[in-house]
Amino acid sequence: MAGNGTSDNIKLHSLFLKITEKREDGYLIEIKKAGKTSRVIFDPERKILVFLDENSLTNFLRLHEYQFRKILHNKQIETFYPGFTLNFVIWENKNMLDFNNNKKIITFDHTSDDIKCYVNDDLKPEKYLYVDGSFLESTGKGAIAIIVKDNEGDKAGLIYAERCENAGNSNRMELLAAIKALELTRENHIVRLHTDSRYVKKGITEWIFYWFVNDWTTANGTKAKHIALWKHFLELTQGKIIQFKWIKGHSDSNPENKLCDYYAKMIARNKD
Repeated sequence: MAGNGTSDNIKLHSLFLKITEKREDGYLIEIKKAGKTSRVIFDPERKILVFLDENSLTNFLRLHEYQFRKILHNKQIETFYPGFTLNFVIWENKNMLDFNNNKKIITFDHTSDDIKCYVNDDLKPEKYLYVDGSFLESTGKGAIAIIVKDNEGDKAGLIYAERCENAGNSNRMELLAAIKALELTRENHIVRLHTDSRYVKKGITEWIFYWFVNDWTTANGTKAKHIALWKHFLELTQGKIIQFKWIKGHSDSNPENKLCDYYAKMIARNKD
């Protein structure tokens, strides 16, 4: 799996990390890429990062320090120990401000084996998808709801809703809703998926690249949640261009989301 931009400016690099020693000033960590090694010291409590070497790989890590630090900062302190290893990825020329801007549309292009992920909204989608999921902790039940439209702003559209007996949790419901939306639009090449779930959006446009190179393992050394669903989601994206647009949940500015939320909650609470 790889990630490029529309002009091949954004490139995905795979790296290998190993914690080799615990020291008074932190943990000694070796980073390897294409036969090159760079050593750093990182203190997970004080979040202090020190580069020890001066070489091309160190320069690469310095240039992408925000992404590198994000991996180290998100890793739980108790999972720092000598012998820990991790495959991870760094995006070259990735505009982090754009990717973290919820107003931007992130495009996931799976029309070839070389998967591309970039910020772009120039392509006109064939279908507009609005999804939401509901989970009731009191009963363990949930439901999903999807609206499919030919044009943004149209009042008419296909509405699909389904109850889930073994819901699991709210993230699982949100992911199931997105999966069902792609199943309903298998024949469409370009779709725009509106979701109020950061879990769904970040999962497919960011985290899945890390999981893929690390056998679906997180930076903490634990398996990612809902792996089977994520794999199915990835399969459904094959041959498609998915435009992900995050929307604020239950907002009056997005009536489709409010309607999906209403149907999902109503069906989840239905005792019949």
